Amino acid sequence: MSIRKAVPLFNDEFVVSPSGIYTFAHHYIHPHTGRKVIIVGMNHAGDEEYFEKIKQILAECDLVFFEDIRKERKSSHDCEAEEAEMRKVFFGSNVEKAFFCAMQLYFMNAQKVLSSPEEEEAFDAEYNQPHWFSGDTMLLTETQKREYLELLTNKLQAIPQERKQEMVEYVKTALRKMERGQFTKRDLGEGFIFFWQDKQLVETVLEVLGKPRDLHCFQEFDRLVQERNPQLVGIKFGAGHIPHLRSLLEARNYFRWCTSTKLRNLSFKKS
Repeated sequence: MSIRKAVPLFNDEFVVSPSGIYTFAHHYIHPHTGRKVIIVGMNHAGDEEYFEKIKQILAECDLVFFEDIRKERKSSHDCEAEEAEMRKVFFGSNVEKAFFCAMQLYFMNAQKVLSSPEEEEAFDAEYNQPHWFSGDTMLLTETQKREYLELLTNKLQAIPQERKQEMVEYVKTALRKMERGQFTKRDLGEGFIFFWQDKQLVETVLEVLGKPRDLHCFQEFDRLVQERNPQLVGIKFGAGHIPHLRSLLEARNYFRWCTSTKLRNLSFKKS
């Protein structure tokens, strides 16, 4: 696959182009009160300049809601053991089981190879500020985690077997390229296109893992905006969430879109 022109994903909220990967910040205003809202779409790893630009955009916000992607802290030994078990399943003979860990294994290893700064670390100080709030439901009980995983598993089973096989083979090829030290940021961009142009996969993941979190974010938004009366509110979530989050804001019938800022997440120039 070669990136010869811009490829928009997630309803144009995530763009892979010949020069790099881009997300967007969308600016809204309340026509009567003057309250402003900025919705920022994220890729969870990127160039340092990307995260610094987003910090600048959100710096003046009185209130910020963020997708809580902070991982459970694990020792290097535990991480290695977890990946070893995942690889055992992935390289086994069961395509169905291999499919369910293919994307996780792909992005986990791509991040290690590229060593791009991660959102979790870049915003560590911001997450601890008193006006920053998790707008997320991902801090679940073990029972809830099992329920979400079971629901996701059941829905993903509907993806055609040939597509699952195709994804497994794609990841195997990519892992070999990573092991040879030949994997680049451009390859990662091609990977995003390969996975997320699949409408059935996108709709399944967003339906199960996206929409419940988006709705929770706006429950918190309504509650805290009423309590605190902020003049500038930020919402920072993964780019896949942004179409639904924008529709939730616009459905309130009082926020009007003003402008959007294009943000370069990863530059391919140095790849």
